[in-house]
Amino acid sequence: MTLSTQLLLTATLMGGLLGAEPMETQTEAALTVWLYDYADVAAGTLERSRRQATRILNQAGLRIRWELCPISAEEAEQNRDCARRAAVDTIRLGILSKKMAKKMTKRGIEFGYAVALAEGFGVIAGVYLDRTVREADSIGLERHIMLGHTIAHEIGHLLLGQGSHSQRGIMSPTWRGREINLAKTGRFLFSQDQAERMQVQVAARIRAARADSVTAAN
Repeated sequence: MTLSTQLLLTATLMGGLLGAEPMETQTEAALTVWLYDYADVAAGTLERSRRQATRILNQAGLRIRWELCPISAEEAEQNRDCARRAAVDTIRLGILSKKMAKKMTKRGIEFGYAVALAEGFGVIAGVYLDRTVREADSIGLERHIMLGHTIAHEIGHLLLGQGSHSQRGIMSPTWRGREINLAKTGRFLFSQDQAERMQVQVAARIRAARADSVTAAN
């Protein structure tokens, strides 16, 4: 993709309602996810995918607050929720169309991406819908399950930082028979160590966001 295209997409995600009551979790740390549906996912599939991702992140001890953000100027006029300046405790996640995916990467094997940082807080991630759906169909996994796990995986990269792939669990880089069976039965999850690290990360983001808010008010 060209630099201008990449900057435009990143700026859109940075500039920036799906509501669900979170399950009982180990921490009160709450993470906000601004969701941009550039691929026009079927409403039922998007809702079920979001619930899958919520369940997985809940089981890692995190509370998630979702907001479906506008992707056009007309929608933005009717929904100003994502117009405010986003804090570091807000992740911007795009569901990208096939055309957008081709601009992002020439390789057809990735299901998504996350701009994880060595220092600071990464907040940009995306999922390539066409590839995710195609893979789900080829392995006999329901589309919303595949999409929900992919969303949780990319959020995991942002919270765990660079080099966060693991040999087992949802952060494994390759999903084959064993991983697919775990996903089908709701057992494809973060490890205890990953869950604890993500809880610490979310708490740090919330503290930083509150500090920024206080500074801006003074």
